[in-house]
Amino acid sequence: MAKQLWEKYLVRGILTLTGIIFFLPFVSPSGFYFPFITPRNFIFRICVEAMILLFIVLVVQNPKYILPKNKILLIFAGFVASFTLSSILAGDFLYSFWSSFERMDGLITLYHQFAFFFILLGVLQTKKEWEMMMQVSIFSAIAIAFVGLSQVAGVNLLLESSGGERVSSTLGNPTYLSAYLLIHIFMCLYFFMKNKEIYDVAIFKYCFIGFDIFILFLEIKYGLGSGKSGILRQLFSNAILWIPFVIFHILAFLPFWKGALEKINKFLPYIFYGLVIVMFSALITFTQTRGAIIGIALAIAFAFVAVLLRRGVKMNIKIYSVCIVLALSLGSILVFNNKNNLIVAYSPFLSRIASISLSDHTTQTRLATWNAALRGFYDKPIFGWGMENFYQVFDKYFPTVIYDKEDAVVWFDRPHNIIIQYASEGGAVGLALYLGFIGFLIYYLLRYQKKNYIGIIFSSFLIAYIGQNLFVFDSLNSSMPFYFMIGFISHLVLRESEKPAQPHIEEKQIPFVIKNNKEIVYIASFLIMAFIIWYCNIVPMSQNANFLKTFAMVNKNFSENEAKDLLDTIEKGPYLGRFELIYVAADWIKNMIKDNNKPSFILSELFSRSEKQMLDSIEKHQGDVRLKIFLMNFYMDTMGIEEENAKKIIAMREKTIEQSPTRAYTFLLTGRAYMSLGEYEKGVADFEKASDLAPRVFDPHWALFSGYVTIKNIDKAQEQLKILKELRTLASDNYKRIAGVYAARGYYKEAEELLLEGITHFPNAAILYSSMADVYAKDGRNRDDSYYGGL
Repeated sequence: MAKQLWEKYLVRGILTLTGIIFFLPFVSPSGFYFPFITPRNFIFRICVEAMILLFIVLVVQNPKYILPKNKILLIFAGFVASFTLSSILAGDFLYSFWSSFERMDGLITLYHQFAFFFILLGVLQTKKEWEMMMQVSIFSAIAIAFVGLSQVAGVNLLLESSGGERVSSTLGNPTYLSAYLLIHIFMCLYFFMKNKEIYDVAIFKYCFIGFDIFILFLEIKYGLGSGKSGILRQLFSNAILWIPFVIFHILAFLPFWKGALEKINKFLPYIFYGLVIVMFSALITFTQTRGAIIGIALAIAFAFVAVLLRRGVKMNIKIYSVCIVLALSLGSILVFNNKNNLIVAYSPFLSRIASISLSDHTTQTRLATWNAALRGFYDKPIFGWGMENFYQVFDKYFPTVIYDKEDAVVWFDRPHNIIIQYASEGGAVGLALYLGFIGFLIYYLLRYQKKNYIGIIFSSFLIAYIGQNLFVFDSLNSSMPFYFMIGFISHLVLRESEKPAQPHIEEKQIPFVIKNNKEIVYIASFLIMAFIIWYCNIVPMSQNANFLKTFAMVNKNFSENEAKDLLDTIEKGPYLGRFELIYVAADWIKNMIKDNNKPSFILSELFSRSEKQMLDSIEKHQGDVRLKIFLMNFYMDTMGIEEENAKKIIAMREKTIEQSPTRAYTFLLTGRAYMSLGEYEKGVADFEKASDLAPRVFDPHWALFSGYVTIKNIDKAQEQLKILKELRTLASDNYKRIAGVYAARGYYKEAEELLLEGITHFPNAAILYSSMADVYAKDGRNRDDSYYGGL
């Protein structure tokens, strides 16, 4: 009896931790660097590690929870092993393992995802148990959707959308929200299509009770008192919010009413899940995310073909399917062919869909990035570059088309395509195992329960998920429910199918050594998990929070000691996040040095410590060109405190260009360094390379113009000036700067002509008149008042 009680508590503990994981999208404390990313991932890892400990004890207590050998598990394990091997061979295993605060991905997350999948597949042994947990996840998504609806209505429960007019709810990114809702749409479709089964909504009733208690707590804590607008008042301030809120409550509690209402209970699942699907779908349109829409379109097309080819499907169902696909196709054609229509133009969602084009800037960037990734794949076709190492491929084959303006995004650590990412990072082996895993599931799903459409629904889900990930990248917000769904699909294939791939009823035994040393196993497992939780989660989590706290304090009120504490936090902290934090701190120190409003000895010490930490980061992370260029830029902006900075930039030139030969900004920095050292010909040569690599960007041409004037090649300078005018409509300060370059080298006539041109465009710009006076003074002439209008 005691053994059974312990087993019951262990299972409940694992299910409770799973429920906590489902609600992690609500976690976004502001006291963390990347608050929408880091705390959720740390808590996820801690929960999974606790689940591992409970699962070990559970299996030792009762071996029935040991998973049988099966192809699904072996392929998934092979996928994990292949990426581990590729990361070892790539040579930067630490970064592949830990990733960064910004992503919180890497092998460590992959291991936790595998453990999450493995444990759930072992513990949840009946379809009813899986369905109960799936309903918990659906409820979490409903709550997330309500926050999103509030952002649509402008009420902003809990927080504003971080995506502006594109709704992000609590996930911090509209793309993450659309992927998250997409998964839960298919969960709801599963319940919607179940054949004449009992509508069990007990879990929703208890979830809504807990939700209501939480709302009342927030109302009491923050909403009471005059002048305060509590969450209840916000919730009932807009019909977009309170109408679905009331309807879902009624549907959740209605089955528990007796009498005549029992007759309509059989219709409730269709109403409840149908409304949830409508709400989730509508909210996806407000995210304005094209990837999710493409994923849904691919899923519909796949389901359409599967229904048409399936034997025994009634003709009317096939006709309905054809009509739906034709209607959607016709609607899409109308949107694309009427981009300037008022309805399309004034709908943010439709206008984004209509903007899909091969000539679209985002599309061009994606295609260029994918091309770079494929070139990297050809370099290492077997095992790839290792997890998290796509940035090396991107640097090596940096597509110059991306750098077409000053504020262009020129750093990518993801190709925004899951297939290409796995090909470049994991090689042919990793990609084959991933596609084999998905293909194996689809194959068996289409054979599952031929009397209903569950197999088609879940196969379409896999197609939709891969389809939307062809244009974005995954995050923990969507990977949590995704691996749960993979677990449920595996359960259907292994335990619920008509011809099980592997029976789950054989007698299982634990090794004799473990059986006779249970206490030692428990203690050892506890100590190992406690160490992992502390070292892998608590320590870096504390460092993250402490850094942000110290950084906020030193930003608000500078203190030498706190500035040193900031650097101490990084130096003494773990590997995870160190690169990111030192560059945040160094950027702040660089700005202080440029402002030059602190004692020079303090600035010198902070400079030296920052430089040392950045050099250490580069030494440990040699493949990252971004770190090198950041340090070069740091040197360039702090010339006033260290005379040798220009030489240091030149010393980094060869290695940086070798790793990323097509980055214009590198040549721009080295060219400026050469110019400051008086090596003008070399500086101009690098400026020429920069302008060739970035022909549509203003800065390289501006630097080249200045360089040509410096070496007195006035004809080429004039050519560059013409290009500058083509690239940008010059402002009054541009005329002043260009004239200053001319005048500094004695080209007074050219300076005067340019200022006269500027005055014709900006007759009231006082800086142009003062610049004209400076030119006359340098030329030894008196001011001509006719140019000044008597000023």
